[in-house]
Amino acid sequence: ILATLTVAELAARLSEAAQASGDGDSAEEDGRGRATASQEDFWIAAELGFPAAASHILRVLTVDGEPPAADRWREAWAAVIHRHPALRTRFDTDAEHGVFWRTAPAHALSLAVAHDHCATAAEARALVSHPWETPFDLRRPPLARAGLIDVAATGQRLFWFVVHHATADGTSARVIQDDLRVLLAGGALPPVGDGMALADR
Repeated sequence: ILATLTVAELAARLSEAAQASGDGDSAEEDGRGRATASQEDFWIAAELGFPAAASHILRVLTVDGEPPAADRWREAWAAVIHRHPALRTRFDTDAEHGVFWRTAPAHALSLAVAHDHCATAAEARALVSHPWETPFDLRRPPLARAGLIDVAATGQRLFWFVVHHATADGTSARVIQDDLRVLLAGGALPPVGDGMALADR
């Protein structure tokens, strides 16, 4: 940061790497806007390789009673990604070296949900720490990941998700949690606005 006076200068230095990534503009992307100042800060931190966990929001959920089947969790997670455009957003730089965001349609994304098994709660914590600390590539959506952990000692099925702070905050994470619980209970959710577009205004 000390060697780079502006976001534009940092973006210019990294433009060749961005082009080499092969992740160019897609005709299927359905939203675009200028990054906020906070999002630019997260971009710079990611490009400079700062520890990722500080930019990530982690939540671990359980459901009372019989644990929902893994397929139900996967379907609920896919529905949440589809519902919230912010979770389908990537970042990049444009010709003027400003940072911008683009939103991809849900059908264009890979939404795998990991499924692990362990013996104890301590082992579960270790399993969750890896995706929490692993950096996202901000150029490749979704900037969210999720998984299931079956804990033999407690009989619990844990669902965890990690979202990047450039696309969500603590309130957003609570909304995601609530959405998942409604969907797992068989409920329906109303449409929501595009949080990225609202933040861009």
